[in-house]
Amino acid sequence: MEKKSKHIFEGKIYTDENFKEAVKNFSFISKCKFINCDFTFAYFKEAKVFETEFENCNFYKTHWEASGFKDVIFKNCTFEGTFYSSSKFINSHFKECYINSVKFRGTHFKESLIENLEILKSEMSRSIFENSKLNKITFSKCKMFMFMCLNANLSEVEFKDSNLTLSKFLDCEKKNTVIHETNKQLCMFVKNNKVGS
Repeated sequence: MEKKSKHIFEGKIYTDENFKEAVKNFSFISKCKFINCDFTFAYFKEAKVFETEFENCNFYKTHWEASGFKDVIFKNCTFEGTFYSSSKFINSHFKECYINSVKFRGTHFKESLIENLEILKSEMSRSIFENSKLNKITFSKCKMFMFMCLNANLSEVEFKDSNLTLSKFLDCEKKNTVIHETNKQLCMFVKNNKVGS
């Protein structure tokens, strides 16, 4: 049985709001915009987020585990020690964000766009990028065990000093994408990939 939303944010603009250490698990967030908001140490576990934009927000050690995001934009936000494990992003967009030591384990990105950023020291194991576009991204020192790209478009993507053991790249299109020898690539599987010019 699905849990009922305890906290509802709908059709509002929040500017310079402080959500620090707030406990808002099982939130429903729809058609909102958050600008310069602080979510440090906040709990939004199992939230449902739709048609919402976050700009210049701080998500230091924010908990979003097992949450669902659809048509959501994150622009110029800071993610450090953030928890997104087992979450799902559909038609969502990460742009020019700072991402360091984030837990994306088991997270599913579908029909999403991730661009102009570096992902540092993050847990990406068992995460999936399906029918998504990755543009101008560097994965550095990440744990990517059983990571998968499925029918994804990778342009100017760089993997370095990461653990790609048992990762899979299936039916992907790659352009100027580099997987350095400094990565652990034990049993990495690549099939039906196209290399663009």
